[in-house]
Amino acid sequence: MKQLILSTLLLMALSGTANAVDVETNTLWNSYGAIAYSPSTGRWGTANNQWDVFSAEATAVGFCAVADCRSVVWVTNGCAAVSRSTSGGNGWAIAYSRWQAEANAQTQCQIRNGFTCSPLAWVCTSGW
Repeated sequence: MKQLILSTLLLMALSGTANAVDVETNTLWNSYGAIAYSPSTGRWGTANNQWDVFSAEATAVGFCAVADCRSVVWVTNGCAAVSRSTSGGNGWAIAYSRWQAEANAQTQCQIRNGFTCSPLAWVCTSGW
């Protein structure tokens, strides 16, 4: 039975129709997410459930779609958030939940910029 499951997973992986799944725990292996931000326009883009950090960052930058977009935070198997201050600065954080990532990003934004901060974007990978 286990060989049948492994064979099926291998076939699905080769055909590109499934995420990598740990058969014993039924959890995803290392799913990556990222948030990109443009300081000149305030635009942002996100990516989740990518196979590697490079894909996550490139996808987020692509969705931001402005020349000066850059990845400001990436996460593996969790959540990330970015907050923006009224002065234009930002703060970011990663955590195991959206709520905690957003709260930590708010705190980091206020510590770094000393101004009122608002949530800008968040991303969570599958299962988080």
